[in-house]
Parts: sequence; C-alpha cells; structure tokens
Amino acid sequence: TSISSAGGSPTIRIPQDRQWGKAECDNLPHHDFECPPERLVDIEVTIQEGLDIVEQGVQSNFRVDPLVIVRLHRGGKTTVLKALFQRLKESNYLPIIISLSGLFYLRPGDSPLQALIRLIAVQFVDVLPDETASNFVCREQDLCRYLTWLSESHKKHIVLIVDELDRLGVPLDVQVAEFLKRCFLDKVGHFVVFSSHVSLTVDTDEPVASSYMTSSVIPPSNRYVRMIHLPFCSDKMRLREMGDVYSALTDLDVTLGGCIPSLVYVKYQTQEKPMEEKFNTTMGFLVKYRHAYLFQCQRELIEGFLWELRDGTRAQSLFSSFADTFLIASLTHVRYPLPYVACIWEWLTDDGSLKTLIATLSLVASLVEGGKEWEVVIVTAMYLRFLFCKYVPVVNGATNRDPLNIAMDGVGSVTVCDIPGEIHTIEHALIYLRGLFLSSQKPLAPLSVVIVVPRYNKFPDLDGLILYTDRSGQIKTHGYQAKTKRGYPRHDLPETIDSCFLLRGCSPERPLRRNKWYYVEEDTLLDLLGFNLRPFYTRDWGSVATEDLFD
Repeated sequence: TSISSAGGSPTIRIPQDRQWGKAECDNLPHHDFECPPERLVDIEVTIQEGLDIVEQGVQSNFRVDPLVIVRLHRGGKTTVLKALFQRLKESNYLPIIISLSGLFYLRPGDSPLQALIRLIAVQFVDVLPDETASNFVCREQDLCRYLTWLSESHKKHIVLIVDELDRLGVPLDVQVAEFLKRCFLDKVGHFVVFSSHVSLTVDTDEPVASSYMTSSVIPPSNRYVRMIHLPFCSDKMRLREMGDVYSALTDLDVTLGGCIPSLVYVKYQTQEKPMEEKFNTTMGFLVKYRHAYLFQCQRELIEGFLWELRDGTRAQSLFSSFADTFLIASLTHVRYPLPYVACIWEWLTDDGSLKTLIATLSLVASLVEGGKEWEVVIVTAMYLRFLFCKYVPVVNGATNRDPLNIAMDGVGSVTVCDIPGEIHTIEHALIYLRGLFLSSQKPLAPLSVVIVVPRYNKFPDLDGLILYTDRSGQIKTHGYQAKTKRGYPRHDLPETIDSCFLLRGCSPERPLRRNKWYYVEEDTLLDLLGFNLRPFYTRDWGSVATEDLFD
C-alpha cells in the first residue's frame, strides 16, 4: 500500500506490518482554555451513548447515519471527541481523529476532499509539518485500501472522528459527503463521528435557500444524523469540582453559561478570540452576504427570534438550523445562553445595547452584595419584552402589551439610558430627564419607551425609572425596584411618579404596602422573564432586610 507525494518526489510507502498508534489525541490542537475530559461534568453519559451508537453503526449491513456532535463555540465538542476517541481505543476499535480547526487550511488548488484525505493520511505517515503543508498528497483509493487492510489485519472496526467538519462547507461539500458515505457509512465495520458548529448532514441534495445564503433550514432527507445527550449541569456544587478557580462559582455564573459545563469552564480561562468574533465566524458559514440577506428578511428573523426568547418555540427561519448549537429544552423548544442572545441581536440589528447589558450582568455575577445581579436581569427582561412588543405589535388580534401594562398603546422604540452617578435623588433625576427628553429640542416620540438606570448604586427608593409616551404624546413616569438586598419600600412616592413596581419575590403583607406601589406576583415576573430568562428566577429569595443602606 502506498501514499504518494506530488512534484516527482519519491513515493512514501507504508509498511504493512506497521503497528497502529500514530493517530493519537495529541495530534489535535490543544488550547489552555479547553476543559480536560476528566474534569468535564456530565461527560460520562455522553460517552456511553456515543459508544452505543458507534457499535450499532459498525455492525449494520445497511447504510447508517453518522453521529454528530453539534454545539456552540466553547461548548465542549472537542473535549467530547477526544474522550470518545480514547474510550474507543480502550474498547478495541481503531479510531482516527483529525481536526479541521487550528492550523488546517486549503492549499492553492486543493479541493475540500483532497485536503480531508491528506489530513487523514498523515496520521499514518511520519512527515514533517512543512511536508504536509507543501507537497504531500494521497489518492482516495490508496487511503481506503490501507484502512481496509488495517481493519481486516487487526480484526478491529475503523471509526473516523472529525472535529469541526463544517469548515469544509455548509452545506457540506458534495465530494466530501460522497467520500464519507462511500468509505465509511456504507461500508460494514467503518463509521464516522464529527462535530460542527451548525446543523449539518452528509446529504448532497440540500437546496440553497437564496442567492444570499450558503445554507438555511436543513430539510428532511433520506439519511439523517444521530445526536446524543451533551454535557449539561445546573448544580454549581458539581461544577465547582472542575478546579480551584471555580470554588466560588455562583448560580448566576452557571445560568449565564446556559448550564453548559464547558461554557462555564472557559469563562475563567484565557480565550484566543472574543465570543462575538467566534459567533460571527459561524454566521459567515450560514449567510454569505449578510446585509443583502437582512434587507430581504430581517423583520421575519427578528420576529422569529423574539418569539423564541418569549416562549421557547423554535421559529422556522435561519435560526432553526442554528438553534441546534444551543441549549435545546426539548425537541420543539430552544433556550439560548444569554451572552449569545446579545450576539444574535447585534448580528440582526447592529444594536449593541443588549451586549452592554449582558456584559454588565456577567461582571456582577460574583458581586452579590446589594443584589444587583437580579436588577440587571430585570432590566434585560424589560428591554427584551418591550422589543417583543415593538416587533410583534399584535398578538391574537389585540395590542401586544407588556406584563406590567406600561406600554398600553404599543411600542415604537426602546432605549436604555443611564443617569450620571452624581445624581442621588428622585427629584434631581426627574429634573435631569426633563432636560434630556422633555425639552422641545429632544421630545420623545409617541410610543417611546426609555428604561432609566441610575449609576449611583445607593439611589433611594427606586432602582430605576421607565418613561413611556402614549399615543397622544403624554409621558408617563414609572419606577421599579429589583435589588434583592433592599428592604421593602418605606416611602410614598412624589406626585410626579405615576406608579412603581416591586420586581422580586417576597412581597410584603398588605398593611406594609405603600401608596402607588404594585407588588408584582410570581406569575407576572415569570411572564416578564419569558422562556429564555426563566432559569434566572430563584425559588429562594431569602429574608427581606428590615433596614438597608439605600434609603
């Protein structure tokens, strides 16, 4: 059996008595931020399910479906593949593991298939990296003949494991798909496992949705893919066992990571690229011409995404295929890790407001003094709900209103506004806002919503204000309180405030309730949070302080 090199250089021959063992995990790129398999919480269930599917695949006499690990960046895909590789070796298989991330690239004139075959072949040949990058090539028939010989001579099954197969095209390159089916999936004793950042099949009849997209909703097909449980954990005590740096992990840390152990892990590690850069790279695989595509269907995408945040029901749009990379609550529901909500919203609208809010939430995840983390969750929830009212103005034939019944006439615009830290009282805050929004030079348009957040952390009585301009142009001023460490409101509010909302659990008994305060019940709070933010709601609000440092 021979694997040839180009440019007239000598043929590289592989001795048939060569001992197996060249294709080891250390051939894959390793990053310090990766969670070691032995530390990844809940990985054992994943590996066992993977072994079962591999066993079914190699034994089948019929065409089989590949096993696919699909999740967002930093979701633990590579860690799972490495662990599965090691377990397969221990289970008497001949696994081959390759990665299309890191240093992998297409040489000039390379087809995706040539690059893939070359990367598989070099697992069995001692060549220098420079040789691999310059002139090393391999014919498909030589590689397949050698793999067949390996399997038969060792009496073991071949399992090809490919990390980030989506780098060869979305939809998958036709030649690559046919090669995988021909040499692995349709051959008894061979099997394929691969990871991807987006939904991907090995079918070659996937239509392109429009001239602006490289892929859209993955259609029903004759050959499906097998998917398995991926590591998931909401128990901070178990996640703290990932290392000493996680010993103070909070519930908020866990929820911000979507309860995905690897995503929680990398928050405290040095990462090579910012999250939004990784996200935008993935979106580049899905949408070739972003601006042209959004011009065509931006409104539809925004409405579908906001409905997903609202009730979890997967929308039939671009994100139907992308949603598989996130946390699936069931076959029909999806829940996005909150940092990715900001990435998606900015990609859709070029609006970075959500990213700022969620960055603040992440920053205060370990700063529980004062209960500010819940306040930022509430501001985020209100912002998302008012956006939902704006982009989905009518639901069931009626005006789409927020749960607090603030925007009674509907929503035309939503903004978040800071009050400078030197402003310490409600009276001075209202004077500042009148100068900012109520002057004739900058009047608020009808149906405007402004969420006002004081920078002064000990602002009295309120944690913030909400301004709303009704259809006639009249401005209503509402207050809210959300910090979990505050005591109950102790003062009646000035006439200039129309109403206030206590947006946390443990409402006081009726005799202790103050004038113009609405004590929001649990059902209304859960409605405000929507399906996506519901995990942030705690069932244990603790005791309410009789005194605090705010008022």
